[in-house]
Order: sequence, then C-alpha cells, then structure tokens
Amino acid sequence: MDHLRSLSERSPEWRTRSLLEVGWARQAGGDFEGATRTLRSFLSEREPPRSPEQEDRARYLLGWALLNQGEGTGAAEAFAAVSSFPGQKPLTEAARNWNALPRKSPLLAGVLSVVPGAGHVYLGEPVTGLAAFAWNGLFGFALYESIRREQVGLAVLLGVLESLWYSGTIFGAVSGAQKYNRDVRREALDRLRAGYDDQPERWPLSPPVR
Repeated sequence: MDHLRSLSERSPEWRTRSLLEVGWARQAGGDFEGATRTLRSFLSEREPPRSPEQEDRARYLLGWALLNQGEGTGAAEAFAAVSSFPGQKPLTEAARNWNALPRKSPLLAGVLSVVPGAGHVYLGEPVTGLAAFAWNGLFGFALYESIRREQVGLAVLLGVLESLWYSGTIFGAVSGAQKYNRDVRREALDRLRAGYDDQPERWPLSPPVR
C-alpha cells in the first residue's frame, strides 16, 4: 500500500493508476469504506485519460465495495455502468433487489420482548422463547411470594436476578435480530462470490462460474 502511495506522487498518470490499485487492495483487505472512497476518487479524475478497461474494473470493484456495505442501489448503479461483463444482468439485478432480502427488525424484536420470549418467537426461535417465558414466570412468581411473605432480603435478591434475566431476554432478542440480518447478507454475498470474482486483478472479467 505504501509503495502504491509513493507511485501516486510521481506524476498524474501514476497517481491515477495507483488509485485504482489502492482501491483494489483496500477491498481485498476488507476495508470497503476506504475502497469506496478511493475508487470514487479514481473515477472522478479527469486527467490523464483512463482506459475503458480501467474504468470498467473500477466501477465493478466499486459495486462490490458498496454491496459489502449493504448499499444495494448504489452497487446496482455501479454494475450497470460497466460497459459489459459476463453475468452483468443477474449480478445487477441481485444488487438491485438487495434491500428485499429477508430481515428482522431489532426494534420490533425488543418491543415484543416486553412479553418475555415473544421477541425470540418473532425470530423463529420458539423453544428459546418458551424457555425465556418460563424462567421469567418462575422468577416473577418467586418474587411475588417473597414479597407476600415479607422476606425482604430474598425479595431484593430475586428482584435483581429477575431484572437481569428480563433485560437479558430483551437484549438477546435485539442482538438475535441483528445476527439474523448479518447472516442473511453474508450468505447472499457468499452465493454471489461463488459465481463471480469480486476482486479481479485485471480486466476483462472471466466468465462467471456455473
């Protein structure tokens, strides 16, 4: 990366060429935000002229960088702007439909968990939801009994434990929704990567794997 930066200081031509390679390197390293900034900077350069192959590769890499950040619309625009590559239409459509992937609302999961276990049922985890409802019910009943019998020390202890369990149930549902969304996106990306090279070192792009 430092070598590429040093090349960019030699001349405008080297700067333009190095920007593209820095963008590729950042994407290959998982720095998708950095790759997006660099590739957009490359595409905005006016001098010296860039070859059509360089521009197509930059737009293609930009599409993948945006897709990895969940920006399906921007990714679709980048893929569609490439002059042509094998499998362009299905990849563009997949990016355009990115926001239609199944997802769970963390907010709704948390709100539903006001009734212990309901948030987990919403996530498709009925066994976990039933267990959460049962444990919260048991703690709640034990707390009620200790208060009714004026067992202050036990009531305080049970109250603390119930608060921790109850808040943990809500937190678990919220984090479960976030994990569900991450997993759905990761699996969708893995399916696309199985058919396309998302980090091409050269252009034109090879045909997608069938």
